[in-house]
Amino acid sequence: MSAKARKRLSGTEPLSPEAERVKEANEFLSKHPLPRLLNRKRWTKKQWTRHKESWAELDQEKREKQRQHAVEVSKQRTRVKRIRHHKVLRELRKSERQERLDQRQGRKIRSSITQEEHGDLIVAALKRGDTTVGQVCKRTGLETRAVRRCLRKLVKNGDVEKPSGRRYHLPKPKQRKHLTDVQPTKRRKRLTKKSKAR
Repeated sequence: MSAKARKRLSGTEPLSPEAERVKEANEFLSKHPLPRLLNRKRWTKKQWTRHKESWAELDQEKREKQRQHAVEVSKQRTRVKRIRHHKVLRELRKSERQERLDQRQGRKIRSSITQEEHGDLIVAALKRGDTTVGQVCKRTGLETRAVRRCLRKLVKNGDVEKPSGRRYHLPKPKQRKHLTDVQPTKRRKRLTKKSKAR
């Protein structure tokens, strides 16, 4: 007798726990057999095709859900990228605008300083008797364009007068009137009842 045949015979050795569980399951199934729907050994070809089709539908729904989720995730990522891109662009534009404003402010400050310096030189030249742009340029050594620009500003502010098309001079100081020169204003007499009756 071979070793396999000896193992098949019921011996006195106790069964292993796995074999015990299998034996109990077989006894339970012999007493309570599975219904035809759950017992796949007795399924027909039609039932197997339906089973495969239902699983294919479930897989398709699962794949569709996964595809929709992937589409939403990609849209969200593109939206976040666009928001970040616009944020970076906004910050760049803001920094460029601030830089332009700083440059403009610096130009204004520098031009005001140069205008003040040129204005002092031009006023000093006018005090010495120069009246035309050429004479002022010769006296100060400045360019004609800068002198004309500064003279326009001085005329606008009222620091310099321009009586003719080419001549400039400083305004004459206003003479203050003494109190003795001012004539007192006459008060009008109020009309009373007596004056009206007369």
